[in-house]
Amino acid sequence: MRILVRLAQAIAGLVVGLALAEGAFWWRDDGAFPHVAVYVPDAALGARLQPHARQRIAFGGNPTTTFTTNDRGYRGADWPPPSPDTVLVVGDSQVFGLGVEDDQTLAARLAERLGRPVLNGGVPTYGPDEYLDVVGEIAAERPLRTVVLVLNFGNDLFEIGRPNRERHAIWDGWAVRAETAPASTTWFPGRAWLYGRSHAFFALRKLLHTPRPEEDAGFASEGTVQDVVRTSADRAGAHARAEERVGRERDAAADAYEAALGTLGDTTTLVAVYDEVMDAVGSDEALYLRAAVEGASVGDIVGVRYAESSRRVTVTAEILEEGARIRRDLRQRMRRLAAETDETWLRDLLVRTLAKTESSLDPALARETLAVAPLPTPFDGVLDRFAALAATHGFEPVVVALPLDVMVLPSQLAKYGEAPADLSGTHVLLDELAEAARARRMRVAAPLPALREAGDPAFLKADLHLSALGQDTVAAVVADAIRGPAPLPLPGPGLPEGRSRIPWTPEWAAAREIDVRRSTANRCQTRQIREWYRMDCWGGDVRGIGIVDAPPEAFAAYDGHRALLLTPVLPGRPVEVDVHWADRTERFAIRWTGDRPTFAFTGRTGPAAPPDGRILAGVQPDILAQDGTLLLYEPRWLGAGAGCADVDCAMGTRKSFPTCGEGQANAGSAGHCFALCADDVPCDAGQCTPWLGSAVCL
Repeated sequence: MRILVRLAQAIAGLVVGLALAEGAFWWRDDGAFPHVAVYVPDAALGARLQPHARQRIAFGGNPTTTFTTNDRGYRGADWPPPSPDTVLVVGDSQVFGLGVEDDQTLAARLAERLGRPVLNGGVPTYGPDEYLDVVGEIAAERPLRTVVLVLNFGNDLFEIGRPNRERHAIWDGWAVRAETAPASTTWFPGRAWLYGRSHAFFALRKLLHTPRPEEDAGFASEGTVQDVVRTSADRAGAHARAEERVGRERDAAADAYEAALGTLGDTTTLVAVYDEVMDAVGSDEALYLRAAVEGASVGDIVGVRYAESSRRVTVTAEILEEGARIRRDLRQRMRRLAAETDETWLRDLLVRTLAKTESSLDPALARETLAVAPLPTPFDGVLDRFAALAATHGFEPVVVALPLDVMVLPSQLAKYGEAPADLSGTHVLLDELAEAARARRMRVAAPLPALREAGDPAFLKADLHLSALGQDTVAAVVADAIRGPAPLPLPGPGLPEGRSRIPWTPEWAAAREIDVRRSTANRCQTRQIREWYRMDCWGGDVRGIGIVDAPPEAFAAYDGHRALLLTPVLPGRPVEVDVHWADRTERFAIRWTGDRPTFAFTGRTGPAAPPDGRILAGVQPDILAQDGTLLLYEPRWLGAGAGCADVDCAMGTRKSFPTCGEGQANAGSAGHCFALCADDVPCDAGQCTPWLGSAVCL
């Protein structure tokens, strides 16, 4: 009996001691763990969150916060009854709101700003595939008016095509990297509490764990720079198929080869240059994975550096920076090779991959015109699936391009022990995503400028997640995107029927002069190619030229030696231009009688007059040829303000169109940037003109 009493006392003492130890560690930890510990496995999504869970969380020296989950396992209170005005926000831990309270998340702040029900569908560990699975699941159950897809550049680029069930495993309520998960566990009474709730046991595991320095580089499931550079989810497969088909068909008959090329598709990997570019990637070992994990590791669980166990943020930033550089290089190589190659099969492949071939110029000159489409992005498949879900369920899609903290502010690198560095080169990745989303008529929220203005307090300390200020900043940008006008349709490629690109210099040189009344007397040369009319008037007494009435694409210029008019001649559309000499001004007109135009100087309209705003005076030396005459196709003349950096861009021929900003599109004969318009979106300048399924301010 005495032995039993002593045993009972020992057990009681042990229990009390363990309870005191647990209480001490709970108090030390403020009742918080550094990671979410309420996951349950899910066969489709890899993980879900326990319904009606509550957990305190703290990491990186940030204040302790508490999150709760509802009856569905999503963050916050139970969702309200279905409403046709509902907004759903999907994403990963940024949308979930790690490090902020329930009422400080993006969804909560967005609900306050919009006055509409907003559902938080964000779950840590999820990637783009899971986001869209959540959208499909919830849209099938309740009406949704708007769905906000938040694409996080901290990891989403690397998770496309890598399902969460392959990236993570659930280990006693924790989500751990698949590479570090144990093959099996042994169940015993109290294991769930001991491994998932005990702060004392957590401290013991942390004490026994020795971090491996190579884990900073990441694991295979976290992706590499190839994920940033790829142009489709099936990059390797597309490359192999394209290479095989081109090799088989390049020497075939023209019609068979054309048919084969037509089936390759715009997202086909570029056979000619892709390998060359990717070889450069392999030269930098730092951009690939260095982790070599053997057996199970509790590092994912006990590590306290980040809220989500992952490689160092600086490694991800390095990968994004190098990936952006490679994508820029890839685009330049494609366009340069398309312009320079003498191999027809290769040029055709590049042209079809970059854009569409257009035969609007004189076929005898064999000068292809490119209506350049955006370079395919890694997100294209995600956006296409998002668009399909929107069409099926009738909601309006909104895309948020959420930058990594160090992409926003160079000063953010300091919290990771790195010197500030300019990562603005990575912004091209954000721009490409926004451009691809707008091309699919999706609303786009780009919070980078607003986050930069909010400054360092927009992010948590020693962690990439948004602070309460950052969550509210992004909510404001998303609310503006939702409340703003719906995206306008973009024009299709090519040109409307009956239109062609501006003829280039050799074409004009070969063109015969046409008969125009009083042109010889006025020392003017007049030529027409297709619908394009050009008039050059020269001599020491020429003083200027100004458009009175003409199509919006008409161009007039004076270089101190010569007056020039370039205009399309469109059915029924008159043209009137005043040419100024030292002693007179004469009106030149193109007028229509039935379906035939007449060209003539119609007589004096007054004395010499000063140039109007359409005349470029005081030209700079590099616009003039060696003999002092005007170089018509210099970008400063024809492409001024169009964003063109070369003559061909200014002309809209051969190489590429300029990249247009939000609310603009390539249109007009030269493919310059014009504002999109509609009946309820008037033009600030120009006239709203139908253009290939859209309308632009010409």
